[in-house]
Amino acid sequence: MNIPEIQIDCDWTRRTKDAYFFFLDTLRLQPFLKDKQLSVTIRLHQVKFLAGSGVPPADKGLLMCYNMGNLRKYGDHNSILNMDDLEAYTARDRISHYPLPLDLALPLFEWNVLFRRQAYAGLLRDLDATDLADGHIFRRNGSQLYTIIKDTIVKGYPLRAGEEIRYETCPPALLKKAARYLSKQRQDYDPAVVLYHLDANTLQRYDLADLEAVYDILQ
Repeated sequence: MNIPEIQIDCDWTRRTKDAYFFFLDTLRLQPFLKDKQLSVTIRLHQVKFLAGSGVPPADKGLLMCYNMGNLRKYGDHNSILNMDDLEAYTARDRISHYPLPLDLALPLFEWNVLFRRQAYAGLLRDLDATDLADGHIFRRNGSQLYTIIKDTIVKGYPLRAGEEIRYETCPPALLKKAARYLSKQRQDYDPAVVLYHLDANTLQRYDLADLEAVYDILQ
C-alpha cells in the first residue's frame, strides 16, 4: 500500500515545543518516512500565538477549526464552533500568513455538556435533539440550554432535577459560514478539507448537498 503522508497529532505548548519539534526532526530520519509528507495538526491557539508556539518542522499542517471555546464555562454558547472565537484566533490574516501550508478540518460531531449548579459536571455523548425534545423531562432554557425537570435516567445517564445540559452541534448554516470565512484567508495552496468525523450516524444528520456546499466554498 502506498501511503503518501504521515500525520502526527500533538497539542504542543511553549513549554513542550522543543521536545516535540526534536521528535519530529528525529522522525524525519526514519526510513519509513522516505518519500512521504510529514503532516502535523495545528490548533487555533498555535496560529494566534505563533511567536511563542513556533512552527513545527513539517511539510504541512491540518488546522483544526473546532473545540475553540471554553467547554467548562457555564452559558448558552457553542464551544465546538463559534464564529466570534474563530475570528478572534485568526484575525489579521493569520491563516494566510502561516508559514506552513494548511489543510482545513471542520466539525460534524455533537455533544452535551452537563452542568450542576452552573458548574461543569461532564460530557454526555449519546443524547440527541430528539431526547431533549421530551417536554416531560427537559425544559428549554435558551438556544442550547435545557433544564432537567425531574430525576430520571436517559440512555443510561442518571440526571437530577435542576441540572442543565448544553446541547452543542454544528448545523449546516454554521459550517457554511465558517467555510466562507476561512475561504477569505486562502493560502497559495489547494487545501484538503476534512470533516470530522464522518460515520453512518453523522451522515444521517446532514444532507449530502450541505456537505458538498462546504467543500465547494473552500475549493
